[in-house]
Amino acid sequence: GYSRNSQRWADREALAHALVGDMAAATTDVLVPVILCGEDSFMKALKGSTRDKTTRHFIGLAELDTSIIVFPRSPSAEALKNAVDEVPPRIRRRVSVAGGYSDPHPGLSSSRIRAAIAESSGLEAPGVDQSLLAFIRERKLYQQ
Repeated sequence: GYSRNSQRWADREALAHALVGDMAAATTDVLVPVILCGEDSFMKALKGSTRDKTTRHFIGLAELDTSIIVFPRSPSAEALKNAVDEVPPRIRRRVSVAGGYSDPHPGLSSSRIRAAIAESSGLEAPGVDQSLLAFIRERKLYQQ
């Protein structure tokens, strides 16, 4: 079992493997599970993990066997690349930054969307499909 909404790295890894398992029945291609992660999520995980530079403080990340591809928020991924360089080598070898990618809507974040919905301030979210916004509103998701 796995949780689609979990923030735990082990659950993210289980989801990646489960999706590959589901897709494998429909192809003869070799499929490899990876974890796709946004810069904000990855940096938040690192911030909570870096009391020192030892592997033991990267709880969750250290236990993964699955590679992680991190998508940068801005065109300049230097801060992200520098952060990845600070990760212990055992973990770093599984983390890569998506090259040639920058967020098409840098001001848009799930946190900002949730906050706007919770405040009932009228949600304007360029880059978010209107049908998704309607779905969120109809079900009163993220409201306090």
